[in-house]
Amino acid sequence: MLFDKSNVFIEIQWKNELMTPFFATYSMTATYHRRTEFCLINPSCMPTLHQTLVFVLFLASSCSLGRYSGPSGSFHGLLPCADCPGIACTVTLNADQTCTVEKRFMDRELEPTVTKGTFQYKRSGQLILSEPILGMNHLQVVDETLVLVDETGQRIQTDFPESYVLTREAPEEVLFNDTEDVFFRATGNEPFWMVEISPSGTIHFQALGPEEMNVNFPLVSQNPSEAGVYYMYSGASGDGHIEVVANIADCLDDMSGEQKTNTVKVNIQLTGQETPQAYSGCGAYQSPYNLHDVWELVSIDDVPIQPKENGQTPYLILNALNSTITGSGGCNRINATFLLRGQTLTFGTCISTKMACPNLDQEQAFISAISEQTMTMSIDDELILSQGKSSLTFRRKRK
Repeated sequence: MLFDKSNVFIEIQWKNELMTPFFATYSMTATYHRRTEFCLINPSCMPTLHQTLVFVLFLASSCSLGRYSGPSGSFHGLLPCADCPGIACTVTLNADQTCTVEKRFMDRELEPTVTKGTFQYKRSGQLILSEPILGMNHLQVVDETLVLVDETGQRIQTDFPESYVLTREAPEEVLFNDTEDVFFRATGNEPFWMVEISPSGTIHFQALGPEEMNVNFPLVSQNPSEAGVYYMYSGASGDGHIEVVANIADCLDDMSGEQKTNTVKVNIQLTGQETPQAYSGCGAYQSPYNLHDVWELVSIDDVPIQPKENGQTPYLILNALNSTITGSGGCNRINATFLLRGQTLTFGTCISTKMACPNLDQEQAFISAISEQTMTMSIDDELILSQGKSSLTFRRKRK
């Protein structure tokens, strides 16, 4: 009931068949008479006593019948994620049909994102949230769980339907190490899996679904192919062994639509398993280690590189895990080391073979530009190394 100096308003609320708030407002106009201290009520707006009692009884009955009677409280789940171990999700339903949705990407967020909204409740047991979860607003009440469904009420078509169920019990979250840098990360779907390689030399693999796994392996070797077409990382421990092959080829994640720089195959065999498990997906080297690639020289000081006849375009293979460089100046092979500090790259002394090739000026200019030099690094689709007015521009080398 709302008051001001001259009018009295009575506001009435009931709920329709969807149990959603529906408001109607009835008002009685009254004028306060200051001298005689009583209200002169507008007769045209004033119901009789009998009408008022009937209306109040109807209102009480309607509110009782329309009161929300569906589930309330918190429901938890670990939802599928295209490029992380999962999305920890909690949906809290309140008796007044307000709700809170909390979502946290497990490998990249320490605190959840919280959104508040409302929901509708159908007699069929379906909830319609104002705030979507994974782009979906519909939940079906099944016993003491909430199941994500499409707009028609059908369950999500997947080999792992349990991944779309929220329960009363909060799941035990398996977190990747948020305090350590990630050198390389790859993921795949159906079933969801994820592998991370740390700069300190640990391979961490996790898979959901029937073959659920969560294991760590010390990195025992990394073997680049000739010309850096792929890298093979191997790990082994008492738990088994793992092999991660990261091919240098553009890869489109089929769930997130995100373009990655590597197609990835993983073979893992745990102790006691008769055969290895195979997984495939997409991956990328994480910043600032995303310079770990094969880079083809495009220009020196904005002057385009001229490919040599019967030779190679100059390129560098930057290995960010052991800070080494291999490559070619267009004729001779190059070897060096480097130090990465933030966005600064410091090269060691470049050592090259001494093959006799015609017109070595371009190669010598390239080697001189990087040997024992400290340069500022910028990476996007191109790698740009700059020092004062001088610059080298590279692009990722692909087949």
